[in-house]
Amino acid sequence: VAVAVAVAVAEGAIGGSNGPPPRAVALAPDLDMPVGAWNDTDLNGWMAASRPGPCWDGTTSLVALVSEAGRVRPWRFPVDPATGRPAGHPRRLVDGDVAAWTLGVAGGVVTIAATRDDRPMELLTVADRGAGTAPRARTTLGGRWRRGQPWPEMRRVVAPGTGGPIEAWIVSPAGAGDAPLPAIVNVHGGPLGAWSPAPSTENVLLAAHGYRVILPNIRGSAGYGRAWIRPQLGDWGGVDAADVLAAVDQANDRQKHVLFAKVTRALGGSVSGTTVAVWGLAFKPQTDDMRESPALVLIDELLEGGARVSAHDPVARAEAQRRLGGRVAFAESNYDAIVGADALVVVTDWNEYRHPDFTRIRQALRRPVVIDGRNLYDPAKMRALGFTYDSIGRTGP
Repeated sequence: VAVAVAVAVAEGAIGGSNGPPPRAVALAPDLDMPVGAWNDTDLNGWMAASRPGPCWDGTTSLVALVSEAGRVRPWRFPVDPATGRPAGHPRRLVDGDVAAWTLGVAGGVVTIAATRDDRPMELLTVADRGAGTAPRARTTLGGRWRRGQPWPEMRRVVAPGTGGPIEAWIVSPAGAGDAPLPAIVNVHGGPLGAWSPAPSTENVLLAAHGYRVILPNIRGSAGYGRAWIRPQLGDWGGVDAADVLAAVDQANDRQKHVLFAKVTRALGGSVSGTTVAVWGLAFKPQTDDMRESPALVLIDELLEGGARVSAHDPVARAEAQRRLGGRVAFAESNYDAIVGADALVVVTDWNEYRHPDFTRIRQALRRPVVIDGRNLYDPAKMRALGFTYDSIGRTGP
């Protein structure tokens, strides 16, 4: 499949001649991106046949759709009408998360049928005013059907893959925030493997049913240019699998930083000079295994931020001392850990932490701040007891 298609015109004066047959001239030989819509979203891609151009705009330029990862945007290619050769550098006409499917040019107006951001396809016009230009929506009919639908939130992340950065989209139910949710990895391989910023309906439905969906834009996608085929040679699919795992790791790693952000916010924007108590060091109850434990990430961030850490774990203390040494104060009991602390962060859901003496906690803490990383406690009760309380993915009383 030829994916790095060069926009070309016949060499010689535009309009034809009586000389020898013209030959094709590449207008952008160094542009390493494919012409056409090489991305995936059924908010546009399965509604109608794509017409990506190119289209003449007078006699001095061609306009065509060009794919860049999951985005498809119109580009202008200047042409010398006397020779048919390039008359300047090609340039993109719009910025932003646009995924065009059909292009039309008439009377100097560039029109595209496209999704923009996470919205369904509409008719947009483009004013060619240079960098930073945004398209103007001319219709609302295309996206009217989504009104009243539980539309998901789209979050872009970049994962440090083994072969270079991997863009991925995380689709979540509206308002889910950082709540722990069952996750699905949705992979679209091959030349059309780049997910668009606009969600496909399957991902809208999954998010509406409470799932978080990870959409990795794997390197085996034509939207990455001619190099898309190189990772596949001799290892078809293997590199794509590595990219998928990199995107999943990035999503999981991001979750580990949520607790530090919450405690920092609760303490006024900085942890410097504070003492933070941590309940739970193992990655799960009934073990001393600290591999992949979110407590390690939290403690490192607290120490780097200038905080002191007092920690307790009923089983993993010895393993924690081996890993953390003297950087952390280890308490004999969970209540000893909170004496004089400015905040308590619950990381592991040990039984000892599920039904504590809240009056004793309130009296022991210097500031009544509790960050519940396991959603063990009732938010309304905690606030009624006078705590500044935060948990994962829960809002309101």
